[in-house]
Amino acid sequence: MFDAQRAAIAALFLAWLLPAQDVTPPVTQDPTPTSTPQPAADPSATVQGTRSLGRVERAGTTLRCFPTAHSPAYDETLGEGDVVELTGEEQSGFRAVRLPLGVAGFVHKDFATIADDGMVRSKGARVAFRYRATSKEAPVRFVDEGTEFRLLAEDGDWLRVRASQQVAWVPGDAVLAFSGNETVEAAWQSFAKRQGDAVEAAATSRKAKIAAVAELEATRTRLAALGESLKAEMLQPNQEQDFAALRADLQKLADGLPAEAAERRDAERMLAEIDRQLRALEMMRIVNEPAKPTAPLVAAPGPERDPLGGAQTGWLRVSRPLFGSPSIAIEKGGQVLFQLTCSTGRYPLEVFDGMEVAVHGNAMRADAESLRMLDVTRLEVLGRARR
Repeated sequence: MFDAQRAAIAALFLAWLLPAQDVTPPVTQDPTPTSTPQPAADPSATVQGTRSLGRVERAGTTLRCFPTAHSPAYDETLGEGDVVELTGEEQSGFRAVRLPLGVAGFVHKDFATIADDGMVRSKGARVAFRYRATSKEAPVRFVDEGTEFRLLAEDGDWLRVRASQQVAWVPGDAVLAFSGNETVEAAWQSFAKRQGDAVEAAATSRKAKIAAVAELEATRTRLAALGESLKAEMLQPNQEQDFAALRADLQKLADGLPAEAAERRDAERMLAEIDRQLRALEMMRIVNEPAKPTAPLVAAPGPERDPLGGAQTGWLRVSRPLFGSPSIAIEKGGQVLFQLTCSTGRYPLEVFDGMEVAVHGNAMRADAESLRMLDVTRLEVLGRARR
């Protein structure tokens, strides 16, 4: 009896199950499909009249990733009069469309290579194509290795690209379908040209940036070599130092750089160092040559006689270059009056750096325009060093 009951129950279950398996399950949109590698489409490759085109009738039409009103959207919109290709897919009041060169999205630099012509190819299996530059959200889809995109811009670690095979979804009433209409076809080609011009501009900009980086690296290498040459020349004996060619090269390099460039400032610092060394060499040459007798300096007549008797007054300054001996001068009003020496050794002039002093001495080559020397015989401190 129990066996008969179990057989009846099994028969009823099979009768219910078999019809249920014949029902075709509904088709749903996969939010992250995977595609096989596809070359970037050429919008002019399709023969006129074989594609179904749609003209956008609404300004600011949003391009959505999926056919729902709550779907994320790409970061571009369509303007009134733009022409798109209709794929024939319609879901929930939305139509699937393609742009001439594809919708704009993002792929990560780690998973893509960029050719010189701006063509981007995915690198690795299941590379994510995203609607905005973040990995914190689900991608629009995954693509296989070798899928081609067109570069629009570089955004940090991300590449903004056009994916020619990727569809977008727009409200069905936002586009008006056409087929074989020459005016609409011309508008499609015009839209394709605008997108193509943007891609070409991005490729040109990238080439220019790469060239600028290479030029900057070459400039830095050249500057480093000139710096080493300067150090080597400074180590030569004084009478053998020759900075003419080195200075000319540095000046040419500095003149070719923007005023705000750090490399120009480095070149100008080296030029200043050369000039200081040249002045020091000239001063040493004058000191070492036989002194020519000159008339002693006489103070200008005035109602009150200078108690020091015709002394030169000013601030004593010591310049210490990276290489060579320090140079000592007396300045007044920002102008160098004399380069100072003390052949008797009576006054250690460096001790008075930054002090206001009055000095007596014998002028050497007082008629020279570029350099005037004074051999100090008497020194008086007028004021302490300024802090």
